[in-house]
Amino acid sequence: MATINIGPTSVLTGFTATQVSSLSTQSLVNLTTQQVVDLSSSAIGGLTSAQLPLISSSNVRVLTTSQVTYLSSTQMAYFSGTQVGALTTNQVKSVTSSQVKGLTPSQMGQLSSSQVSSISATQINALSATQIRAISSVGVKDISTSAIQDMAVQELRYLTVQQVFGLIEDQIRILSSQQVGAMDAAQVGAIESTDLQVMQSSQLNALSATQVSAMGVQQVQAITTSQYAQVGTNFIAGMTHGQLSAMESQDIAVLSTAQLRAISQVNLGQASAGFVNKLSATQVNALTTTQVAGLTSAQLGAMESATVAALQTGAVAALSANALKGLASGQMQQLSSQQLRVLSDQQVQSFSNAQVQSLQSTQVVSLASSQIKAMTSGQVASLDATELQALSSSQWQAIDATDVAAISSASLNALTAGRLAQMTSAQVGALTGPQMSGLSTDQFTALTASRLGTLTSAQVGALSSSNLLSIGSTQLLAMTTGQLGALTSAQVRSLDVAVVNALSSTSLRALSSSALRGLSTD
Repeated sequence: MATINIGPTSVLTGFTATQVSSLSTQSLVNLTTQQVVDLSSSAIGGLTSAQLPLISSSNVRVLTTSQVTYLSSTQMAYFSGTQVGALTTNQVKSVTSSQVKGLTPSQMGQLSSSQVSSISATQINALSATQIRAISSVGVKDISTSAIQDMAVQELRYLTVQQVFGLIEDQIRILSSQQVGAMDAAQVGAIESTDLQVMQSSQLNALSATQVSAMGVQQVQAITTSQYAQVGTNFIAGMTHGQLSAMESQDIAVLSTAQLRAISQVNLGQASAGFVNKLSATQVNALTTTQVAGLTSAQLGAMESATVAALQTGAVAALSANALKGLASGQMQQLSSQQLRVLSDQQVQSFSNAQVQSLQSTQVVSLASSQIKAMTSGQVASLDATELQALSSSQWQAIDATDVAAISSASLNALTAGRLAQMTSAQVGALTGPQMSGLSTDQFTALTASRLGTLTSAQVGALSSSNLLSIGSTQLLAMTTGQLGALTSAQVRSLDVAVVNALSSTSLRALSSSALRGLSTD
């Protein structure tokens, strides 16, 4: 095809598309703005891939919207970045959804702020993922709110995390619940903290658990107290233990019973001790027994003593034995009688000796006899004389015989004779030699008044001289041969002469040879 040369004064009105496609390079370069305007819309459609880039930016700007709409999507791709940047906002608005598909990623990246702001939702919804992602992360803020509002879900998902971060408050605020719910987790995690604060509860509640869990610490802390008060249970349920741990005091304070109960036992149990510490007594009591059972020793130990004191018996009964180990002495002393009495045997046994030792007498006496019986030897040994003395007779007798041996001699010696008189035969039989030797005469007399014969040989051998002096001849004669055989020479020597003289030949034969050497020849 022959090349057509024209001058700057030539009139191009009436030129066909074929004729335009034949214009020489020099003719295109020299085109005046009037000549460009004179070209019909159909003639513009004849410009080739080699010709279009030759049109100056100033001439591009004078194209009418009718001429622009006549360009094919293929022709649109022939424009240079500079030419695209020269398009007016009206020209950009006139580009059809079909034409916009021809824009290259490079051209998309050349769009100015005003051009981006003039793009309609219809145009955006015609773009491919590659084209949308070519808009700079700084440029996305210029997309109009109307375009954002009508942006298709698929196009919204095309945005990169950098672009999502580049969105501004007005754009985030205008998103529908459907659009928010369609964003992928990475995009949600990229929403700027200040943008999160303008989101409505309907938007936040549209987020799935996967989306919620993708939020970072800064985002979790950026959500306002009023927003937390309005989010649904699904939002709270979607939070990870790390996110819960990052929540601030004022935000935790507004969580409702329904919201708190939406937290899984695992997430609550893995949340920081600080999170649990920020819960009020009312909130802790609002937790389900399953949730309470998942609390750790560190979490329970972090609670304020006043919160521990306010726990309802149902919550206390639900605490795991391991969690109870975390209670500090100050917290232990805040436990009420009602709280202590609902503890199971396993829970009671979980207390360390130090924890039991921190209990006050009034707390110890509030325990049921079955709970006293469940105590370990170490726990019983942790009770002081005041607490042991304050026990009721049924509580005292509930102490397991094997645990009696753990009571220190000092504590046992500090008890009244009446207290010792209430011991069961099994308990008396469990007393150790050191415990027996430390008994006062009154204690020994009360203890053995009717049970001298139940003492073991080891216990008899441990009796002090003063205790033996309190034994009358009738009691001595009632002792078994095994008990008499356990007497040492020192013990025999301490016996009253009248008592010794009352011994029968059988009793004397029961004494060991070493014991007999303790008899006075006088």
